[in-house]
Amino acid sequence: MNFIQTLYISPDKNPFKDSFGWISPEYHLMGWALSCLQLKQVYGKANLYANDTAVDLLMVVPVSLLQAALMQVVERRLETPPLGVHNL
Repeated sequence: MNFIQTLYISPDKNPFKDSFGWISPEYHLMGWALSCLQLKQVYGKANLYANDTAVDLLMVVPVSLLQAALMQVVERRLETPPLGVHNL
């Protein structure tokens, strides 16, 4: 069975400035990278389909860098108690 990951970035958009509906561009990139990494972890392999703009991005920003950034965000979230939770 083939598992497919897609990434399309409009040529008139900048993935480092445009958030594509996410809270920030960084979260968009990390969300996409996490999705790709999860496919690889669960299924062992995923086929990537991307347009030229997306391929250019992937050649500049390796997924391992995005994975490291995602882990930093997760670690910060674990250190911060949720809203409404107070240590007594």
